[in-house]
Amino acid sequence: MTNGDRMLTREESAKKTLEREVSRNVAGANFAHSRFGDQGKLAYERYMEGEEIRRLQEQEYQELKQDYKNLEVVGEPTYPVKQDTSYKIMAQIREDKPFVLLGDLEQIIKSITPDFEFKLPENLKKSNYMSLMKKAMTKGALDKEKGTINHGKLSKQENEAFEIYGFLNEAYDGACSLNVLNSDYISRLNAQAKQINEKYHPSETPTEQ
Repeated sequence: MTNGDRMLTREESAKKTLEREVSRNVAGANFAHSRFGDQGKLAYERYMEGEEIRRLQEQEYQELKQDYKNLEVVGEPTYPVKQDTSYKIMAQIREDKPFVLLGDLEQIIKSITPDFEFKLPENLKKSNYMSLMKKAMTKGALDKEKGTINHGKLSKQENEAFEIYGFLNEAYDGACSLNVLNSDYISRLNAQAKQINEKYHPSETPTEQ
């Protein structure tokens, strides 16, 4: 097996999900609908009634027809509606996000929105949410019943990584929304990025003249 034919790691597969244009567009349409009022709802309807979604629906329908045939199921499957298509893609994004390396997530966001100014510390680029949760469990910082983390048991670097994952998670959602509408979301993200940097690296924050 050549390098080009090798199987993707879980992290690489997750990265590909979030990089796909259709993932970004479907996520952006749904996030815009739920977060940007009437403007977001109009953007959602405009995209979800478009040609890309119709192609996905037809592809899903043909795959279902083949599955029916392979399993010798009598009859025809129900033609997918746009909500079916959204659910399938949104569920995959949610499943894969925790496996994406923070460095990859940062670059994906910047590929969507080049104006995004956040700079991830080098020592956190190979972390992801799943590795952070494993560390929290190892240190006895995870309360499984309550679903909470005792951040006092974690190092400064681990706490920074957790906070940055939450920020980048939200930033991805917001950046995807910019594919389907215009807003001042990035300026708000950049202000939040500056606050995180000042919190963990105050000595590295430039002072205003």
